[in-house]
Amino acid sequence: MTLDNFNLLSFKGQLGVVLKEGTFLAQRWVEGFGGVNLYYLPDGGRGFFAEVGIDEEHDCFVVVHSFSSNGPLEDYGQGVQLPEGWT
Repeated sequence: MTLDNFNLLSFKGQLGVVLKEGTFLAQRWVEGFGGVNLYYLPDGGRGFFAEVGIDEEHDCFVVVHSFSSNGPLEDYGQGVQLPEGWT
């Protein structure tokens, strides 16, 4: 699945894809929100990333952000082991 196709899915569809097909990479804390987990999703090419957090106010999972660039990975520091092909 490509990032564009992923972004067309409903929230429930995105969450299902991430939890079924994604590989957990790291977790970070966002003040006022809670824990955010980073997942990698392959797409036959380089793949893309999705962040899933827990909305503590509503006690449910939310897809916070999906992306295919390196910039947002900086929020996770040096502790993320990236899939092959990412630098």
